[in-house]
Parts: sequence; structure tokens; C-alpha cells
Amino acid sequence: ADVPMRAAEGILESVKSVHGLNGRRPRELMALPLVTERSALKLLAAVELGRRSLVAPIDVTQVVGGKEVAAACSDLAVRADEVIAVLSLNRSNQLLHRWIATRGCESGASITPRDLFSQVLKEGATTIVLVHNHPGSSLTPSASDNAFTRRVSKAARVLGVRLLDHVIVTRNGFISLRDHGKLEGVFDD
Repeated sequence: ADVPMRAAEGILESVKSVHGLNGRRPRELMALPLVTERSALKLLAAVELGRRSLVAPIDVTQVVGGKEVAAACSDLAVRADEVIAVLSLNRSNQLLHRWIATRGCESGASITPRDLFSQVLKEGATTIVLVHNHPGSSLTPSASDNAFTRRVSKAARVLGVRLLDHVIVTRNGFISLRDHGKLEGVFDD
């Protein structure tokens, strides 16, 4: 067998299946025999293109509740790494932009409210929705999820931006903290 085939076999043996490539970093693959930086980057780019091809395009124009948010972020639910995304909305809750605020690892992701709002204010959004995935498929917000939501809510009030919701998406579904009455007082307008 040639070098690329042996490298491919080694990668699959290491990650157990093609799905095990989701969320991997180039350095992780480069630690395997015969995998160069260039081949790791090419492989991860191909995996990302394949993942994106399986996700329906975002066709949400107005966000009313958690269902629309989950639809706009269904691609996040299948990621192996935790990410925090932001939906930027106008006063009518129409989707202006969706962006990934930070990427983490299997155990979490974080961003400061300052970094998050620097982008939100550039976009001119008046309302935002926080979205993040739980790769472990838990639909229960963690203590750090709750604390982060409170910090973002306080910063949003100071800046005159409305935090509409915080939605957690997983392979098993989603939970809208607003729709489920979680964190009473955090989302008061």
C-alpha cells in the first residue's frame, strides 16, 4: 500500500470511525504516523465540507422561540467540540447574522461578554440569542452555562441590547432556557 493509504488506515484506526474526525485539531492528526500538516489540514477541510453538505441551509428569517433557533443551528448539534454561537437580530427579531463566538473542546468553550459584544455592536444588532451545543447530549444547563448567561444578560442591559434567549442544542434535541422558564429573572425585559 502507498503512503496516503497507510496514513488513512492509521487515522481511521485511531479515531475509530469517520465521525471521530469531527472536532479534531490538525495537531492531533499530525501526531499519528505518516500524517503531515498539509494532509491533516486537507482531511479536516474535507470532513468539514462533508458535514456542512449534510445540513439544511438556514432558512430562518424571524426568531420567535427555541424551535427557530434550533433550526438555524442544527449543524452545531452534531459537532464533537463545544461551540458558542450568537444569532444577531434586529428589533423585529429578524436574523441578521449567525456567527461562532468561540470554539472549545469536548469539555467546554468560553468567551467573555466583552469579546462577544464587540462583534454584536459592530453588526448593529439590537437583540441576540446565545446558542451552544453539548457534545455529550445533555439538555441540562450546567452551572457555568447559567453563570455565563447571567453575565451576558447584565452586559446586554448596560449596552442596550436585548438577550432574547439562550438555547442548548444536542443530537437529542434542544432546550430553550426562555421557553422552559429556566433562570427566572435573567431574561426579564
